[in-house]
Amino acid sequence: MGCQKKIVEKIAEKKVEYVISLKGNQQSIHRDVKEFFEHSCDDAYCQCYNIQREEYTIEIGHGRIEKRTCYLCGNINWLSEKDEWKNLNGVGMLVCERTVKKTGKKSVEQRYFLTSLTDVHKAAFAMRAH
Repeated sequence: MGCQKKIVEKIAEKKVEYVISLKGNQQSIHRDVKEFFEHSCDDAYCQCYNIQREEYTIEIGHGRIEKRTCYLCGNINWLSEKDEWKNLNGVGMLVCERTVKKTGKKSVEQRYFLTSLTDVHKAAFAMRAH
């Protein structure tokens, strides 16, 4: 995890934005962000924590359709490790729902990230490009 913090510092030195994927090897912060987004993101919760949301659907080929929903939380006062990441402005979750058109079979995957971005549209674009 220290290595990624150093990468974020180098990115911040260049005065550019970042989106860093959270994985299981970043145990505590990954767990904290995952648990945060396990709460129902209803209107009150989203307003309290400044959570923005963007939804879009794409056809990804081979008869599959993917619906993606990107959540970006700008109120990270609850995050104990927030000061350890340079220019951290938010945490996010990308939910990917895949449907096979022929069979109707569905699968859902959640990915979590840290970012210096404050706009969900830019974060969603960065996650699409990742």
